[in-house]
Amino acid sequence: QGFREFSNGVFDNFFLLITMLGENFVLLSLMSVVYWCINKKAGIFLFLNLAMSVLLNLFVKLTACIHRPWIIDSRVCPIDEALPNADGYSFPSGHTARAIGVWGAMAYWWWDNKLIRYFSLLIVLLVGFSRNYIGVHTPQDVLVSLLFGVFLIYYIPKVMKWVEGAVNRDIMLFVFTLLIGIIIYIFLSIKCANQMLVYNPKIDVVNPLEMMHSEYGKLGFYFGVLSGWLIERRFVNFSFENLTLANKFFIAVLGLILLHLIPNFMGFLVGQIVPSYILSALIKFFTALFVLVFYPIFIKFLANR
Repeated sequence: QGFREFSNGVFDNFFLLITMLGENFVLLSLMSVVYWCINKKAGIFLFLNLAMSVLLNLFVKLTACIHRPWIIDSRVCPIDEALPNADGYSFPSGHTARAIGVWGAMAYWWWDNKLIRYFSLLIVLLVGFSRNYIGVHTPQDVLVSLLFGVFLIYYIPKVMKWVEGAVNRDIMLFVFTLLIGIIIYIFLSIKCANQMLVYNPKIDVVNPLEMMHSEYGKLGFYFGVLSGWLIERRFVNFSFENLTLANKFFIAVLGLILLHLIPNFMGFLVGQIVPSYILSALIKFFTALFVLVFYPIFIKFLANR
């Protein structure tokens, strides 16, 4: 904040732009193109890594229940433009978790490519710093997300290698991770219900129930990635190796257009009959299925023509 004030906010727009590199729109688009057109195995790694990062961030955030820095300390003055996307609890940083979950994973996967490695790591560090610069997170929030991210990036490739070592290990992993997600959901639901018993809207800054509802999208994405990964692996098994560069460009453009129409489609289909937080979970769930299963069926059709 001192740096921001000393520079008279000259870097405000830059860091507001940088922080967007840790948001779902950019990351989902990047991962999808990698998965559809560049390196399928790398794409799976990115999706699994992000899904695990999102779940871990969700669990810690709703367990710790630590407020935003300007609530804890009135000396903190966040940038006004950043406030709409900085509701709820603060610790750990979701943007940083997503950034290292995707950009950090890209650096790991293509470590021998110095351009990708250093560019991706730079993005991770800039996104983390941007959360401090714009005043919506503490350094602790960012640092813990980075540590969690490093842990996942180290272990998920080992898990993927273990799955490839024998038949049906993918089902074992699916069941295990599915149970983890269900247990975390049950735990957080019970915790939220207990918090609501003592919730006072005149005193408490964050409504625990609203905070829980706002995180349903993350759960939907997690379960969607797990389901999509197993379904594609077992029943689709697409490949784009026979496609030309022009075909891949067409697939990427069409896929991204369809991908970002899903929220509108789902909203039109069931938006009037389900609560908004359930709609958010359904959107994220079917978005993951579209990227990992439905669109690869189309790619497989093109490749086999």
